[in-house]
Amino acid sequence: RLVAYLQGVPPEQLAGDTRFRRRLRLDTYGHYPIHTREIRDWRTRRGAG
Repeated sequence: RLVAYLQGVPPEQLAGDTRFRRRLRLDTYGHYPIHTREIRDWRTRRGAG
């Protein structure tokens, strides 16, 4: 679905550092470091780290 959606996005929105690209990055993989930190903290609390 994401690829199909991106195929319909105007090219100027995908070029450079646009608001659209920043939001796309945040909504896809930009938040991974946050989740990684939370998972490590959770594992430490459980004694599984």
